[in-house]
Amino acid sequence: VESLEKLSHIESISLWYEHLESLMAIYLSQVPSARAGNVFPDVSLYDHSRIVAAIAAALYCYHADNKTLNVEEIKNNELDKFLLVGGDFYGIQKFIFSEGLGAEKNRAKILRGRSLAVSLYTELAADLILRDLGLPCTSLVFNAGGKWILIASNTEKALEVIKEKEKQINEWLFDVSLGESAFGITYITAAAQDFEAGRFKNTWDKIAEKWAEKKFKKLDLDKFGGEIKDFLDKFQNDLEPPVCAFCGKRPSDREASQKRKEEGRAICRICHDHLFLGENIVKKEKLAITSPDADIKGEKLLVPIFDSYQVSFTSGELNALAKGGKLYRYWTIALDESGNLAKDITVRPLAGYVPVYRQEDFYDDRILWTRKSEAKKEQMIVEMDEGKIKTFEHIAVKSLFMKKENEKVMPVGIPALGILKADVDHLGKLMSLGLKREEYTVSRLAALSRQMNQFFTVYLPYLFMTDQRFQDIYTLFAGGDDLFLIGPWNRITELSVVIRDKFTEYTCHNEEIHLSAGIAVQKPNTPIDRIAEIAESALKQAKKNNRNSITVFGETVKWDDFKKMREFTEKLSSWFESGFINNAMIYRLNTFIDQAEREQEVLERKEIYREDMHCLKWRAFFRYITERNVGKNLKDKEKRQAKDEFSQVVKWIEAYKGKLRIPLWEMIYNNRRGGR
Repeated sequence: VESLEKLSHIESISLWYEHLESLMAIYLSQVPSARAGNVFPDVSLYDHSRIVAAIAAALYCYHADNKTLNVEEIKNNELDKFLLVGGDFYGIQKFIFSEGLGAEKNRAKILRGRSLAVSLYTELAADLILRDLGLPCTSLVFNAGGKWILIASNTEKALEVIKEKEKQINEWLFDVSLGESAFGITYITAAAQDFEAGRFKNTWDKIAEKWAEKKFKKLDLDKFGGEIKDFLDKFQNDLEPPVCAFCGKRPSDREASQKRKEEGRAICRICHDHLFLGENIVKKEKLAITSPDADIKGEKLLVPIFDSYQVSFTSGELNALAKGGKLYRYWTIALDESGNLAKDITVRPLAGYVPVYRQEDFYDDRILWTRKSEAKKEQMIVEMDEGKIKTFEHIAVKSLFMKKENEKVMPVGIPALGILKADVDHLGKLMSLGLKREEYTVSRLAALSRQMNQFFTVYLPYLFMTDQRFQDIYTLFAGGDDLFLIGPWNRITELSVVIRDKFTEYTCHNEEIHLSAGIAVQKPNTPIDRIAEIAESALKQAKKNNRNSITVFGETVKWDDFKKMREFTEKLSSWFESGFINNAMIYRLNTFIDQAEREQEVLERKEIYREDMHCLKWRAFFRYITERNVGKNLKDKEKRQAKDEFSQVVKWIEAYKGKLRIPLWEMIYNNRRGGR
């Protein structure tokens, strides 16, 4: 009750209602909606209330429009009174990862801005329809991962609004993305009885089919096909460069370039807005969405979203705007340092987690030990400013360890980025087939979607914020059922296991719900579209292994085997540190792995040729090399013990073959001297 009294913007009922819905999520999402009788209390009071509100609002609009607001008509469950409207943002990866030649310095900032922009475009596309139809925010029943579903009334007005808004959204997106992104909106009709348990499964399958069909006609080619009219006329050749330095696609703009003089290169209006979003998402906690003509002080978008929404990070007094109907949304976009959620306004955890410079970073000497030129090192030091987003170069440097050798402290390892891309396996099947037909209800699906989304949007940012091991992890996007993270390469491999274990706990160790992941290791100056491509390829490779797997260094293993590989990494490192083995022996192991794989191919072929026989001798060579090289600097008893202990590697190779490249290369990269 105390929190209810503190809700803001009572002067705007729609805004206050959204704050109330957010407050209910905090207090009621773990309270069952029903306990009396023979029921299984698996739907929260929050999810049940949202769905009831969505259905009630659509039902009222239908009967009000048809002038049939009477008990008998309302009780008719067979008429198609509802529309299930689905939205899907196409081309998200192309939108986020486009890169011009001048974007290197601010890649981290602009990527975060684009990721936030995608979230805003998705949310506001739904809001555009809801606002025109007079429906509340609770009518949006699913919203995650660039997709949403809302419940509207099946009226002529609603159908006209859907068609009109899809046209408005895609015309705007076409100008912004030059046809690389689009927003598909589709719908089906439904009766009240179609929401009942036992029948809703068919309803869900129909909307899924509509979504699948829409993917093949994302854009109206009659309208958008061919060359873009007057495109070249928009370029201003006196700007340097005439084409935006950040996206490499859109024409540079004088006003945007003037506002971003510190970038040193001309920029387009859209990239200006993405930099604005990326900068402020780590500095500000609250985001305001207003009408384009709202009197907002301070920085804001140069190009209002869909020409209908202005975005700013103002935290001033907004009651006058709310009262005048010009403050549409007001959100807290990040957790506080203790992981708490705001209770006075709406919570939308869009900020994720991005690493910023902290005081201790100014005393970290690892930057000075990289192979970069003195000018580059100086530039990296100058770029450091407390509270700013860390550059990918700084994140990569965090992969190094400082070790004392011969009275000198030297860097060990390689300064590289790890890129982790992961998603929930077969989520479509889980949503479609994960419940018995008699338990298949819209409330349960909404709860599943919300809870899945919250693992990525709420729990993971909290983990990165509170666990010192992962405070240099950069969230490019995390939501719905997938994530894309960038960090120090060795922290990313460690993090992948933590995420998998936490997700397994979160899903109550359900063996049918699991993740697949791909990890790529790249230098920090690798083009971002190339980074995305490599990470996506690694994830696809993991999916080919019957899923529930991870791909690292080109090798794919099940998660339990990956944990075993990490144990091998620790064992190899301890042997190396204790002097059991040297660099030459480590690289020899890679040769033995190659020969063991070749041996398996030969034996499976059931015939052997003379030129293949050399691979059968790898065990003998292994024992010979072990006798010659293991424990060279140890005394007799210790040397014998070292050789006996190291001989277990033969069993590792026989059991895991190419999978052993994972611990081998992790150990090699982590122990490379000189930080290069």
